[in-house]
Amino acid sequence: SSSSTGANILARSHTRTGEDIEALLPWYATGKLSAADHSRVEAALAGSSALRAQLSLIEDEVGMT
Repeated sequence: SSSSTGANILARSHTRTGEDIEALLPWYATGKLSAADHSRVEAALAGSSALRAQLSLIEDEVGMT
């Protein structure tokens, strides 16, 4: 069906941008992202426990400095 094809395309697109999102996490943790990038990161975090775990590590590091 076309809806499953759309979901597959979205999943592949998210995978390609996962590294981009991960690179934005330090900026997200310090509140230095544009509104658009902040929204992109929030959406990615909502769907990825791995990104949430990475963010937690970054937040711990930011809190130490």
